[in-house]
Amino acid sequence: MKCLSLKSTKAWHGCFQSAVKHSTIHVEHRTALACHERPQQPRATTKSGSVIVVTLVVAGVVGLTLAAYLSWANTQNRLAWRSQSWNAALPAAEAGVEEALTQLHYTGLTNLSSNGWVSLTNGWYYKKNFIDGKSYYEANIKRIEPPVVVATGFVPAPMASSTYIRRRVRVTTSGGSPMAAAIISKGPINLSGNNVTIDSFDSSDSAGSTD
Repeated sequence: MKCLSLKSTKAWHGCFQSAVKHSTIHVEHRTALACHERPQQPRATTKSGSVIVVTLVVAGVVGLTLAAYLSWANTQNRLAWRSQSWNAALPAAEAGVEEALTQLHYTGLTNLSSNGWVSLTNGWYYKKNFIDGKSYYEANIKRIEPPVVVATGFVPAPMASSTYIRRRVRVTTSGGSPMAAAIISKGPINLSGNNVTIDSFDSSDSAGSTD
């Protein structure tokens, strides 16, 4: 009975080990199948997403840099254009001064309303003249002794159709003698051996206007 019991025990122990091995093999087989059937995450998708993010960041930086450069270039262009307009306004004002001085030279203070000049209040005379299609000047003459000339040049501002850049010049003339010399002659004078005398004439002085 002991022998049978021992044999039975060994047999039972052998059957148990066989069952454990069989179960282990079955579990390992199922684990292998599960590992084989589980889908693996593709690494290419992760790498592609990183590349897209880096590309977008670089493109954004380049776009901001380009926008800043274009804005700077536009500002420089406007400043250069305004500087040219500012410099061009001064010759326009000088043209107005020349217009006024020419009027004073030919008419004096007695007939300033001629040649397109308009009489204003307080002894001012005004004239406007265009240099080209848009630039122009305004000239003013103050009828005093000596006369005062004020001229303003107008030049269109950059990228503006109704805004003008203007510069103004004020000139105070200096009065001179109406006679440029003691003796004025329309032709040559020969004083040699003709016993010629020279006398003065002053219409405002009765003693100086007689022979």
